[in-house]
Amino acid sequence: MALPILPYSGPIVTRAEAKAKGLKRYFMGPDRPCKYGHISQRTTVDGGCILCVRVSLMTEDELQRKRAYTKKWDDANRDRKNAKTAELYQRKKAADPEALRAKWRAYYAANKEASLAATKRWYQKNWDAQKAKRDAERDIRAVRVAAWQKANPERVAAKTRAWQARNPGQTQRWRKANPEANAAIKHRRRARERGAEGSY
Repeated sequence: MALPILPYSGPIVTRAEAKAKGLKRYFMGPDRPCKYGHISQRTTVDGGCILCVRVSLMTEDELQRKRAYTKKWDDANRDRKNAKTAELYQRKKAADPEALRAKWRAYYAANKEASLAATKRWYQKNWDAQKAKRDAERDIRAVRVAAWQKANPERVAAKTRAWQARNPGQTQRWRKANPEANAAIKHRRRARERGAEGSY
């Protein structure tokens, strides 16, 4: 038995609007069917009707077999697909980085909850590898952060004031709870001041 072909009833979005928002699909409305009479979404990239594709006309068994075959192929060629995707991304980034950033911002705004859920799932799956990577890059990041802070003292001071306004009394509570660490911080600062050039 063929899969049912149901008319789409979502919001109307023109192709131009879909391109501007970075959407993959658009819908012209129930009074604008495709040439075969389908009331369906269309793909933004070529204007093709979703229900006109072969998958909508498959039986359930055919669809399951196709999905199983596709998954098997994807699993066997994951590295090749990832390399191809990375190469395409780098080409787009080199050609027009601002357009790519705008596209990702639009996608995130339209799919905020799904994006956050996907990010959470990815971090849960790759937590150990990411922790090892962060540990290996800790010294590099420390140098980079120190350089940025030295080049942007006003922004550092503004961020510090904003944090203190959001967390009144937190610094004093930490100092009382950690007297040895607080003393070590003071000693390091005094040593830096005595060994540094200029006046303090």
